Amino acid sequence: MKKVISFEKKLDFPSMIGEITSISLDQQIEFKNPSSATGKFIISGTYKMTEASTIVEDFSYEIPVEIDLVEKLDLSSAKISISNFNYEIESEDCLKCNIDLLLEGIEEIILDDDTDLETLTEKINNVKEESNLVRECDGDIKTESAKEIEGKTEIIDEAVTVNNNDKNLTEEILENEISIPEAEIDQNLNIIEKKESEEMEDNKNTNISSLFQVFENSEETFTTYSVYIMRKEDSIEKILDTYNITKEELSEYNDLSNLEIGSKIIIPNCNE
Repeated sequence: MKKVISFEKKLDFPSMIGEITSISLDQQIEFKNPSSATGKFIISGTYKMTEASTIVEDFSYEIPVEIDLVEKLDLSSAKISISNFNYEIESEDCLKCNIDLLLEGIEEIILDDDTDLETLTEKINNVKEESNLVRECDGDIKTESAKEIEGKTEIIDEAVTVNNNDKNLTEEILENEISIPEAEIDQNLNIIEKKESEEMEDNKNTNISSLFQVFENSEETFTTYSVYIMRKEDSIEKILDTYNITKEELSEYNDLSNLEIGSKIIIPNCNE
């Protein structure tokens, strides 16, 4: 079975976004049980407040994820990966991200007491259709995953041929070949729950760092920024006099050789 789940997330930045200079996506998502998974996406990178700016800022966001499935997957073969990721600057301070998450694995076939052979056959056919077996024209060459799945379905096919009097034998074969032992599932759940508990405890003791923590220094000063739009009658000298800064300080945040009417100029203001 392969299943793609799409997510759309909007990230609000504390300042304007002129350009995304780098970005990466990571996922820390694990199966909580055969039909659900939890974790988070981690989106991080760098950006500039204006395209003309020479200052690059860091950003990092953690997005919680919870997935509930109708199907029950075999945890010994289930996999989670990112199949697609794209982004766009939606507004002056908002980044929209689209993420496609791929779930792969063999679906469990669990028999109830009332399961008849007709229902069992239907479930087996679904497994065959979703297994995506790859064969050459002569039928001799198959992928490794296809061989593994085909081996299980061949055993099931032999079991289906028995009559209703042999149903107990059929259930025993299927449970041994397809289902995960309950003891193994309980053990996996205990490990995941213990890990989640430890992560929650660590999060309580961790302070969230500010995006602009890099501007702090030991002298307890901080820097604020003004954005000035160049007008027709303006000049560099006039701006320097108005904001009481030097040309060297202004050039650290702007490309002064490429200014024109309407250009946005970042002006730093240092305060005690």
